[in-house]
Amino acid sequence: WMIEPRAAASLLPLAHKIITGDFSSSEKDDSKVEEDETTQVKFFELSSSSYISGPANQYNANSSDLIAVIPYKEVVQKYGGWCSMGTEEFARRIRENGNDSRVKAIVLDFDSPGGAADAVQNPSSAILEARKNKPVLAYAGNGMVASAAYWMASHCDEIYATFTTDEIGSIGTYVTMINYEKYLASYYETEVKTVYATASTEKNKGYRDLFAEGGSSEWLLTQDLDPFNDEFMNTVKANRPNVNEAALHGALYLADKAQSMGLIDGIKTLNEVFERADELASQTKNSKSMFKL
Repeated sequence: WMIEPRAAASLLPLAHKIITGDFSSSEKDDSKVEEDETTQVKFFELSSSSYISGPANQYNANSSDLIAVIPYKEVVQKYGGWCSMGTEEFARRIRENGNDSRVKAIVLDFDSPGGAADAVQNPSSAILEARKNKPVLAYAGNGMVASAAYWMASHCDEIYATFTTDEIGSIGTYVTMINYEKYLASYYETEVKTVYATASTEKNKGYRDLFAEGGSSEWLLTQDLDPFNDEFMNTVKANRPNVNEAALHGALYLADKAQSMGLIDGIKTLNEVFERADELASQTKNSKSMFKL
């Protein structure tokens, strides 16, 4: 997991219900995410200063001054479902607007504590692809850009907070494991044993070592957590060359401190972020024109 611990703790009761089967179908969200204020892609039209929800094709086909605002206000998960819209859908929206000639720039509106470590690569790639055509900015929409959410945001051209109380960072990786074999044995009043094939010496080795007598986390750290966390830190350092090394060890910062640590580029209102996106888009256009000459 790459998630702010407070958010992870809030998900444990749900995880417990799912694993133990004590999960009512009435508690499950529809697999299709319903569009609402937190999931709709919106467009800001620079020429009219209008901010309207809906697909870009509702605008003049010749328009080229739209800024797409794509929200991600979820726990980071690869697919939509109980806890999240899903980063696969997020990546699709980024690519759609990255390839739309009417969209001048993209603003990603984040409020996320992070989440699943395997869910960040596709949207990160989509951001880099979109940046070949137009600027992509990340914006902390009055909340948090932490852990896996920050991994994604770090791929943007620039990152801005809304308020000084916004929280940025939590660059770190961890895992929480629960031994449910004891629970099952107690619940069903029966003995539970697991047998592995002779050659499967590393199957679930991290779990097995952790819960063995005198348990050890060495395998988990050396084979899983540390290599993945190194990749996380190296990704942030590559994307944010001026980041303070001290910011890469899991701390969560308020916006002013996050800026001083190199995690964000400043504090702006959404309209100011639009202005900055327009400025970067104009610079990009001029650079391409000069290159063609």
